[in-house]
Amino acid sequence: MLMAPVSKAKSIWMLASSLGLSYFAAALGSLGSISGIQTWFETLNKPWFTPPNWVFGPAWALLYTFIGIAAWRVWLAQGVRPLTTSIYLIQLALNAVWSPIFFGLEKPLGALLILIALDGVAALCLWQFAKADRIAGYWFLPYLLWLGFATALNLAIVILN
Repeated sequence: MLMAPVSKAKSIWMLASSLGLSYFAAALGSLGSISGIQTWFETLNKPWFTPPNWVFGPAWALLYTFIGIAAWRVWLAQGVRPLTTSIYLIQLALNAVWSPIFFGLEKPLGALLILIALDGVAALCLWQFAKADRIAGYWFLPYLLWLGFATALNLAIVILN
């Protein structure tokens, strides 16, 4: 079911709100993790497929932009629906919690468990988004793929340490 068309001004406001929510989750996640990236993370045994540290910031910024655009497209297509919105917010919250647990508390196993839950919720979110708007699903897909990579990397760090 498609919503009635929204004005250009409302659409821009909805996009800004969606991106703002996504970036807010990113900022929350980074609060408890910055010091651990430069210190503790460097001491870990890491797998051969670990990207250089400088890759993570731009990759996550791009991915948070993509998921914000995906959510905006869903809002345009169906409005704010409780189930879809709840799933989206839960995956944002799980993502925000991962960094402080991994880097701040230095608990890779706990972070891995959160990532496994996040993978499932994000897959459910992708499904809900794609049902509402196929293009929104495409915008969300790189995030889900990156989460799979992050899960493999986190698992390897748990095994190697």
